[in-house]
Parts: sequence; structure tokens; C-alpha cells
Amino acid sequence: MAEQNDVPQPKGITGITISGFKSLRDESHIEIRNLTILAGANSSGKSSIMQPLLLLKQTLEAPYDPGPLLLNGPNVNFRNAKQFFWKVNEKRYKDFVLQIDIDGKANFSNRYHKYFEKIELIETSTFYAGKRIKLHPNMTEEEIVAKVPEVLRKFIDSWEQDLQGRLRFFVVRNRCFLGLDIAHPDSNVPIKGMGFLTEIDNRKILEMIHVQGIRSRPETLYPITSGLDSMYIGNFENYTATIVNNWKSSGSNRFYEVARILGSSGLRLTSGIDVRQVSDTHIELLVNRLIDNSLSSKSDMVTISNVGFGVSQVLPVLVALLVAEPEQLVYIEQPELHLHPRAQVALAQIVADAANRGVRVVVETHSDLLLLGIQTLVAEGKLATNKVKLHWFERDNEGVTHITPSDLNEDGSYEGWPEDFADVQFRASNDYLDAVEKRQREGLNGH
Repeated sequence: MAEQNDVPQPKGITGITISGFKSLRDESHIEIRNLTILAGANSSGKSSIMQPLLLLKQTLEAPYDPGPLLLNGPNVNFRNAKQFFWKVNEKRYKDFVLQIDIDGKANFSNRYHKYFEKIELIETSTFYAGKRIKLHPNMTEEEIVAKVPEVLRKFIDSWEQDLQGRLRFFVVRNRCFLGLDIAHPDSNVPIKGMGFLTEIDNRKILEMIHVQGIRSRPETLYPITSGLDSMYIGNFENYTATIVNNWKSSGSNRFYEVARILGSSGLRLTSGIDVRQVSDTHIELLVNRLIDNSLSSKSDMVTISNVGFGVSQVLPVLVALLVAEPEQLVYIEQPELHLHPRAQVALAQIVADAANRGVRVVVETHSDLLLLGIQTLVAEGKLATNKVKLHWFERDNEGVTHITPSDLNEDGSYEGWPEDFADVQFRASNDYLDAVEKRQREGLNGH
């Protein structure tokens, strides 16, 4: 018998394809590797490529059935569908299509149609027994039966024989997916919730961790929360304090790893971190107000709300990367937020460590220093080139997003990006030096 380690493990989300969503008018695809960088100018479509996945996540997590998409949720918020459907003309919108790849293959795709003020899920395309099946809400029973794979024919025939009648098939919507349901021969009422003939991997979506770009201000006390088996419903920041507390109470090395990273020569944000459960409902996060370990002591610990903003902003990022399991998707918006340039460079090693553990990290960033740090790690041989994928986003004069993918070479260089972050910095430096030279020249001429 093969060892458990020899059993192939299912991979995570490996690709996203979108069309008809915001500025992603045309079919737009990103490959997701262990470290995926989304870069480009403001409003170029970087977050738009990830928002459909977040819409699915919050729809599946809702405590009620919100329809095919929950627009107003904790991960992404729209007032109405007009905000994201691509407008063809005054009366018509382009259908919004989302495809998710798992393990390098298309696991499913959904097509959404805007009908007046409603969103309609008009097609789910998925697989059963290796056969692609396209489902529509108004399919006839004959159309449905024609799609049943041969591998299920004998099973259905024997079931119908036992029930002494022909099974009835229905297309049903289960939150944001269409599936097949069945009813007994003497009933028109479907057996709800079967999702028959679909193989959509909902768990990969539910396990997604999202660290938002606009993060919360530090608090004096944090409510105790409970994540369920690698799934964190809603805003991940709500779980940060509880996760750190659980690590401490269980003696996990990850508790000490958080403190080590925060005090490392790169970040240099604090020399220590602690957590204390002050009641049955709340936790207090404490950090050392000093940076130098040789000078710090327990008496220097204060609540996280009483130190610099950087600690509270980077802590959810660190915790998300440390708590994530291999193949779990972690999407981080602007991890460099409120961090010193030195700390932005240090972030490269932190995200690379998670990528090397097998986590799938998607980083949306404007930091050329973070990118340069990743390039350096590749050149040093500390991060394999096949684990990194770069995607550059830009919009044309019609407002349509175009994505240019790029790989890193063994020396950490990259090719094919329309604009190099370093070029922007170089031009800005040249402009400054030209201005200084002009001022000096004018000063000499004035004498």
C-alpha cells in the first residue's frame, strides 16, 4: 500500500478567467502560481480580476440564500449590478462570465445576465466523470437526460427499476451554481440540495483568505472568533487576534515566528508581541513599544492601539501567510501599506516563505521595492522561477483592461512588461537632478 505522502493531493485554484466584468470587457486570464503579483496603475483592473471570486465566496458564506450573487458583503461591496456589468449601450449589458481553474483545469464556469434590475445565472458549465456538462435554468427533461454520462446509466436504470418508474430531472440553483436534482417518479418535488451531476470544488473558494487593502484601525480589545477547518467567513482581520491567541495557548512555533518577523532586521516594528484573553468574549493584543530586544522587557508591553500604525497593518498579512495551508489561496491587497521602504523589501522574504511552503499567494501591489526583493530572492536561488508569475494591468482609451503576463528569468529579470517600476523611479530621479542642476545654473548666472 502506498504511503499517505505518495497519494496525489488536490491542487488549489490555478487560474481565473473573466469577461464582461467592470473594465475586463474581453476574456482576461491570469495564471495563479505559488506567488502571483498583480501590478499596474490605479484603476487598471487589478482588483477586478479577483472580485468575482470574492463575490462567490461571500455568496456561499451567507447565512441565507442571497440569490446567484451577494453583492453587498464583507469582501466586496456593490450597490447594484450596473457597477460591474460591462455596458454595451444604453439598453444592453454584456454577459459576465467567470471561469475558475483548479489543478490546472477548468473546474467550472458561470455566465450571468443582467435583466432589468435582476442578476440571472443563465449557465453553469462543469464536469462529471470527465465529461463537460452545460446546464441552463429552462432545460427540458429530454435535454437533461441527454447529458447524463454513460457511467451513470446503469445506476439510474437500476434505481428506476427499483422505484418502478422513471426518475424526473430538474435544473436547480444552489446559491451561485446550477446543478441537477431528481424527483421520485410519483412526485414533482425535487430532492433539494443534491447538486446531482456536478463536481464543483466549493471548498477551494470557501478556504480563500482575503486581506483587504483598507485595513482596520488598531483596537484596544478584539472579539473572540472561530475559524472552521481552514475556512474564515467574512473579513479575515476579524480572526487575527484569536489565531495568535490560539497559537500561544497551544505552544505553536507560529506564535514565536510572528514575534521574530516583526522584530527582524527588515521590519523592525517591535521587539515582542503578546496576547491576553481578558474575558470570555475579548482578547487584548500587546506589543513592545521598543524595537531593541536588549532594552525591552515585559513592562514595556502596551496595547497594539498605542504603537505605530505599521504593526496593526502588517499583522493580518503575517498571520494570513502563516496560518494558510499548502494550496490554500491567500489574496493580499497592498501588503506594503503604511510600511517603511526597508520593510517593503523585507516583505518579499515573508511572502516567498509562504510560497515555498506551497501556499498560493496573490499579491496586489504598487511597491517596486517589494518586486525588487522578489527578483533578488530569485537571483539568489531562494525562490524558484516556476513558482512566480507576474501580471501587468493597463487600460486602453476605451477603458478596457489588458493583461500582460511575464515570467522571471533565473537572474531575477523579467521581460514583456509594458512599464517597469524602476523606470518610473529612474525618471523621477532624473527630473529631480535636472531641476537641481537648473536651479544651480540659474543661481550662478544670477551672480
